[in-house]
Amino acid sequence: MPRLLRPVLLYALCLLGGCPLACVAADASSDSDDIPAQALSQALTEFAKQTGLQLIYVSQLVVDRRSQAVAAGESRPMALARLLEGTGLEYKFLNGRTVQIFKRPRKPGRPVLEMAAAEASGGNTLEEVVVTATKRDEPLSLVPMSIGLLSADQMQVQDVRNFSDIASRIPGLLFDLNSQYGPGVITNIAIRGISASSGEPTTGVYVDDVPIQASFNVFRNAYPINCDLDRVEVLRGPQGTLFGSNTPAGAVRFITKDASAVSFDQSYHLQVAGSQNGGLSSEIGAAVGGPLIEDRVGVRLSGCVDRDGGYIDRIDPLDGSHVDDNANRSSSKAARVGFVIQPTDSLSITPSFYYQSVYRHDTPAFYTYLSDPGDGNMLNGKLLRQPLTDKFTLTSLKIDESLGGFDLIGVSGYFDRESDAIVDLTNGACLEGYIICGSPLGPAYPTSYSQAIPTLLSHRQSEFTQELRLAYTNPDARLTGLIGVFYSSSHQNGLQDTYSVLDPSDAGIYSNTRFSSNEIAVFGQLRLALSPRWHIDAGTREGWRRGASFSDQGGFANGGPEGISQAISRFAALPSEPRVDVSFQPDGDNFFYAEIARGARAGGGNNVATCRGAATPAEFAQDDIWNYEIGAKNLLFDQRLRLAASVFFIRWNGIQESTADACGDGYTANAGMGTSKGFDLTLQAILSEHLRLEAALGMTDARYDRTVVTGTGQVVVDQGTAIGSLPSVPAPWNGTLTADYRRPLAPTIAGFLEADDNFATRNNGPFTENDPRSSSYSPGFRSDPSTNRLNVRIGIIRSGLKVGISLENALNSLPTLHLNSDVPGSTLTYAYTFQPRTVGLTVDWTPEAKIRQ
Repeated sequence: MPRLLRPVLLYALCLLGGCPLACVAADASSDSDDIPAQALSQALTEFAKQTGLQLIYVSQLVVDRRSQAVAAGESRPMALARLLEGTGLEYKFLNGRTVQIFKRPRKPGRPVLEMAAAEASGGNTLEEVVVTATKRDEPLSLVPMSIGLLSADQMQVQDVRNFSDIASRIPGLLFDLNSQYGPGVITNIAIRGISASSGEPTTGVYVDDVPIQASFNVFRNAYPINCDLDRVEVLRGPQGTLFGSNTPAGAVRFITKDASAVSFDQSYHLQVAGSQNGGLSSEIGAAVGGPLIEDRVGVRLSGCVDRDGGYIDRIDPLDGSHVDDNANRSSSKAARVGFVIQPTDSLSITPSFYYQSVYRHDTPAFYTYLSDPGDGNMLNGKLLRQPLTDKFTLTSLKIDESLGGFDLIGVSGYFDRESDAIVDLTNGACLEGYIICGSPLGPAYPTSYSQAIPTLLSHRQSEFTQELRLAYTNPDARLTGLIGVFYSSSHQNGLQDTYSVLDPSDAGIYSNTRFSSNEIAVFGQLRLALSPRWHIDAGTREGWRRGASFSDQGGFANGGPEGISQAISRFAALPSEPRVDVSFQPDGDNFFYAEIARGARAGGGNNVATCRGAATPAEFAQDDIWNYEIGAKNLLFDQRLRLAASVFFIRWNGIQESTADACGDGYTANAGMGTSKGFDLTLQAILSEHLRLEAALGMTDARYDRTVVTGTGQVVVDQGTAIGSLPSVPAPWNGTLTADYRRPLAPTIAGFLEADDNFATRNNGPFTENDPRSSSYSPGFRSDPSTNRLNVRIGIIRSGLKVGISLENALNSLPTLHLNSDVPGSTLTYAYTFQPRTVGLTVDWTPEAKIRQ
């Protein structure tokens, strides 16, 4: 095919099915031509041009090193191995087209058998991690931003299963759920204290390059489970320049493992566990991949099934008898198939399909007046079971064409989600007086199953996204960067039907809302090399969005028939989201940066209500965040200690806050200003031949800067109070400490002892909810207590087979979390806690990957 026709064909494919992104070098044949012995940097540049491979390495690694000569006709792996011979450097394929070059680990200081030593220590240097936070493959140590990262190995060591586990291990990241509704419904995510109580999300959620976050609704975001993930990247601070609106606090990216047309690999996982005073749990997973046509077509298949046995018993609140033991049991399933198709060395096509389903039998919340977590007694007294089903599919297509130093990249994605739940609102209906329950315990307590008030919730979400980028990443050029265009079309439908169990046809509250939007944006980011050590990155994003909404509200408890309202808007400009980074790299082991970035959310409209002659605002304005950050990334003591630290100051203007007037009419207002300040620190260290240590620590202090009062005299927020809504407020300090000890036990067997301890401190406020003048006054509400959870694993490793016994929550820490009630001041409160002490047997088998020579 004529080379000039390829971009035209690529663009046509984008219009028909979608396009993607990456960065690769120029076109060439599979095998290399002659490359003479020369300076290693020049030899690697020539090798990349000939083979179309992208080489990722720290530039200082190749300084003052010379390559060996390579004769024509060698395969790519053999040619690269020959080039690096005698340099002390090694390589590995990250995927079919990207190769990482790194410094060869030193051999252990005292003689041990080679296989056992490798299993025991995993090398005596810290390996560099490559991330795609800037939409290009870059070493983590050279990205000018604060990134929390969990690799596949780290998640295996720490037995990370879901997003709650991830959040507990990333400093500055908060994730919690409403104890009335349970996981999957009314969850809250915050980065550095920035979260959304209304309006659009403040944190973006992505699978690879495709956004999957939901607009503000009762179900909030879906999160992939840990099934064949390569890593999780948490990008702190505004990410709007490259990742779009709704990322002013940052972005969470779930990066899946790529298919390969070069190497074969496989992995298998099995775990059986039992919780104290709970049920049996199990996990099973498998992944296998490799070439279908060598160097041209590869596939990767993976799947996981996870069953949690539960630990909360549901009882009959009328007579105390047990109705359902371990009622909060749950299951999740995930499957993914991905391909890589490389018709030529400069063109890569990677389609993939991902499916996930989560089912929860009942809520993990318990009634505090019925329960004593310290004695392992946690009881749920709801009249009705509260099941939830949440499933989604994600189809994506990525196309990457290398055009003589430029990369034309397209990413298409289609996300489709269905969520359904039943919530028992009987206690709240009793409190509000919609039914008279008549219990001597108080107004919140029912006396008959005929008083049950179920609520049916459903959510449908679909979104098509298309991004096309042109990147220039020549490492020898002074000016590099990328420009792109993004388009999305999203649709969301939420339904709520609350009724009496005696008369399902007579709705107490009925709400049917539909919202659709179309967005288009252009963006760009440039990197200027002022010198080999100084760089400036600058970029911005400009976008436009239009929306259409439909709302049908009614029900006797909702003020009677309200009828149908509709609104259609024209394209309106979204707030600009610029960023500037300055970085300094004095040598190959030290990197320093400073950043200024803006993130913003668009404004919106409210349902207007009148209270005491005053109308609620018809609209609320945009809010924006300015993040000021300095950071350092350092590799010390002959690559045995890696540090990454950042200090930040955030100014949040026009905060979109959920509030209500004196009559209880809810709306969104702009609640003045706030600041968030703090730092985050991560450390990785090889303390000895056998012992590795990792630590992560974060501090966040987020507060409102001024008092905001409504026209009727109610306080929206108080100056100096913590940003957030009780009990969802950030922990001032949180972190994790991980130790990994491995030692040879026999010529081919190594033993291991792993432990991680995760902690968070209590936020002592003050809080706006403690002010009687506040519209959110909630006596009795409090922040979560300080928490600490220790996990320990011990076992053996033999040639890729790892067998261990785990003790999760070893100290059986069961704090009362997210204490909540239907109405402030109610004596009936709900809470949840950690899963009790759990003992498990885990088997992981990862046969060594094989690369075709």
